[in-house]
Amino acid sequence: MKDLIQYLSENKYTNPNKVFIKHAGEEYTFKTVAMKVNNLSANLYKPKQKQQHIGLLLDDSPEFIISFLAIQKNLDIAVLFSPNLEEELLLQKMSGINLSKIIFHEKYREIVNRKHSKVEKIVIGDAQSNEIEFKQLIESNHNPDLRIPFLNPENPSIIMFTSGTTGTPKNVLHSHKSLVSNALSCFNIIDNQKHLVFLGYPDFANYISLVLIISLAIISSGTISIPTRKDAESILQAIKDHQVNLFAGVPLILRKMVNHPNNNFLKNLKFALSLNNPIDLDTVNYWRSKYQANLLQGYGLTESLIVSFNSIRDNMIPSSLGRPIPGAEMKVMNNMKVELPTGKVGELHIQSEANLISYYNSDRNKNRHHRWFSTGDLVRKDHEGYFHFIDRKNNAIHKNGFTIFPTDIELIIKQHPKINQIHVMKLLGEKDDTIKFCIIPEEEEKLDKQEIKEYAQKKLPQFLQPEFIEIYKDFRENYLGNILRDKFIHSH
Repeated sequence: MKDLIQYLSENKYTNPNKVFIKHAGEEYTFKTVAMKVNNLSANLYKPKQKQQHIGLLLDDSPEFIISFLAIQKNLDIAVLFSPNLEEELLLQKMSGINLSKIIFHEKYREIVNRKHSKVEKIVIGDAQSNEIEFKQLIESNHNPDLRIPFLNPENPSIIMFTSGTTGTPKNVLHSHKSLVSNALSCFNIIDNQKHLVFLGYPDFANYISLVLIISLAIISSGTISIPTRKDAESILQAIKDHQVNLFAGVPLILRKMVNHPNNNFLKNLKFALSLNNPIDLDTVNYWRSKYQANLLQGYGLTESLIVSFNSIRDNMIPSSLGRPIPGAEMKVMNNMKVELPTGKVGELHIQSEANLISYYNSDRNKNRHHRWFSTGDLVRKDHEGYFHFIDRKNNAIHKNGFTIFPTDIELIIKQHPKINQIHVMKLLGEKDDTIKFCIIPEEEEKLDKQEIKEYAQKKLPQFLQPEFIEIYKDFRENYLGNILRDKFIHSH
């Protein structure tokens, strides 16, 4: 199997002057990027030294792509830190990783010094006395005769982090094979079309952009568009200015783009790929009525990368996660790891060429089921082989001998005309869970707890009545649109 560096080298010779990256009014060809990757690789490489862990704390930029590929070429491990995280969570993720070096933008200097003050630092921007300027390392090769060892595709190459919205973030270790095989499988989703222009959300440190933007663009000789910012307006402007064909993102940003006054730029797209959470029905219907681009919903997670998609020819419904991509298998299993029949709800398990090697330095590896990865997501499989998301396993409410899913309650209570959003939480009890409604009213609507209680009594059986109700102005979400469950105030 070829790795990303071999694909980059092929493009350097077959498409040397083709633009590979567009950013801030500048264009970088495949030949230019390959040269800078080669220089940085040679200057980072330490012969006879064990595999290095090199951290990246960078905004989406040509420097991120060059750094990531240079680390891959050296057979070192890239440790990817997202700068979009809250500082507390970012610092938490930076703890416990023994880095040899860290490449960062100067605006993140204070964060780096708090966790990795003694690590060798390479900075984008003006270097201080204990730092090395990134620019110097990519402009010239100080080791022109260097020979990098032969690549074993099974070797570890990346550490990514889970979101940490429901607990401590996990450190996920992937191989070179994971990334390339996953991108090749996703190539089929877009009918193997080459030379497209790619743009993604969230950042490059997330598996979505790493697979569907960087890796897929290299494999398909495409161009990566990098907006100056990652808000809806900047993304839409980049889609127009850079003639973007493929957008990969999460429902949160898709909704913001659709609702933006300049959403007519979306007509330039051929493909819009959405992962992370199911898309709401209103967004799906609006998209179908206005745009020609194929809106494809998929399923993925940090541990297994991209797992499934609705194909171009499918009639997508919001709950559908599609069918497995080539190289991936999906099963619905019970707690005994026995596969359940069609239509039954159980936990999704995945076997894939892109499954993680392990959790880095974690006791969680002792509990991993052989070959099949348990996702913690509850799904059902229909008679046509499509998988449908139900809820997170940890969210399930156990009461009166029944298992109830918060989404089922939310769909009913959301029909109240004064409710904008509802999030149903379980509070653990000694025997049964108790139920709490967290509600955001519609703008300018007056809504009190008694009115909600009376509505719930009409619509739900007695054992599903909420013990606690709380009114919120908004829900705390991360930049992916995931609700930060630990941020809810459990006042009753």
